[in-house]
Amino acid sequence: MDDVLAENLHVSGNAKFGGKVKGTEILLEGNVSVAGDCEAEEINIHGTVKMEGELNAEKIEMNPLWRCFIREMDGQQITVKKVNSISSWLKPFTPTGLTVDSIEGDDIVLEMTTAKVVRGARVKIGPKCEIDLVEYKDTFGKDSSAVVKEYRKI
Repeated sequence: MDDVLAENLHVSGNAKFGGKVKGTEILLEGNVSVAGDCEAEEINIHGTVKMEGELNAEKIEMNPLWRCFIREMDGQQITVKKVNSISSWLKPFTPTGLTVDSIEGDDIVLEMTTAKVVRGARVKIGPKCEIDLVEYKDTFGKDSSAVVKEYRKI
């Protein structure tokens, strides 16, 4: 598939998009691959995703089921949290979480995330995170189990 433009897009299962994906509300459940950018007002991801481009939305909620890769994330409110599912018995054997180059937003709450750079106004780094650099404007919080190599107020 090439570029996709939809008001509401709901993918459940396996999908591969060869270009950009743009919509108002996007729900991705299952195993989804996007070769280009993904843009919407609101994006919910439950499952596994690989995005070669930028994920851009006002509100991003992500529950990675397996290992997810996104090049860049940009939004006002970004939340990445673990999901409790029937496959949780596999978690000791299968890596779970998000790997991303950079995340930029206003309100950022992360769990199970590996990132080079996180920039935001209010940033909360939760369990199972490994972040090279956090730059924050207002507040910064870190779980004791998270690894943040460097953080600074900007």
